[in-house]
Amino acid sequence: FFLRPQGVFAEKINSFDTNIVAHENGLMDFTETINYDFETEFKHGIYRYIPTFSKVGDLYRIIKISNLKIQRDSVDENYSTSQTNEQINIKIGNANKTINGNHIYKISYTIENGIGSNFNDHDEIYWNTTGNGWQVNIEKASATVSTDFSSDQKQLICFEGPVGSKDKACSINKNIASSSQILYPGYGLTVVAVYPVNTFPKSFLSKTPPQALGEKIFSLILRNYLYIFIFLNIFVAGILIYWYQKHKNKNKFGKPTVNFEIPKDEKGDILRPALAGTIDTAKL
Repeated sequence: FFLRPQGVFAEKINSFDTNIVAHENGLMDFTETINYDFETEFKHGIYRYIPTFSKVGDLYRIIKISNLKIQRDSVDENYSTSQTNEQINIKIGNANKTINGNHIYKISYTIENGIGSNFNDHDEIYWNTTGNGWQVNIEKASATVSTDFSSDQKQLICFEGPVGSKDKACSINKNIASSSQILYPGYGLTVVAVYPVNTFPKSFLSKTPPQALGEKIFSLILRNYLYIFIFLNIFVAGILIYWYQKHKNKNKFGKPTVNFEIPKDEKGDILRPALAGTIDTAKL
């Protein structure tokens, strides 16, 4: 009981197969085939999380994802995406419809700037193929890594288990890595494909991690605070003063004059201002 977490969920992933094809220009095409069994649970769908960066020493390799396409049982499926500074969140399913039983999800996308090609002695594709965010058991997982051009894959390594695990119990057959055990919630399968140096173009490294939209706006304001201050207090203020003097300054119209009849009651007596105002603004 204390050595290994036990799955207590009614649903499970029967298989999670990932196919990675790297191109000579450094792009990678991913196809994930997820055999998901909701069993008797009624759900709207699933979530998939993809990291937005990887650490390279003190630097960050920030990835870009494109050409996202999702199918369920060979039919295009509804999905929406959102992004934080750490991951891209893909919400898959129909908010107005629930499903149960066994379904096959096929998720395909292209990754840019995802190859570790900044080392002095080798290039590598290092990828957590399943992710560690699943809250259900993955009965088995596999990952195939290849290129669409002539290249020499020197080595394929795999790890399985929780985040940071160095467990190499997973098996390797040529360019295919397969899990050796059930991947419990929080577990994942990671592959590392090693190639000769300069097999792929150098990836771009950033000194700062990716930022969410709110962080980008706040950072932009901080960097340009002086210019924003000058713009608001001199340029915008000047325009507002000019507009006020031209359109809202009533001095040019002279003294205000009364252009209405003084209100009176049914007896002909003049109504006091407070009472007249109350009658004018009151609503039934």
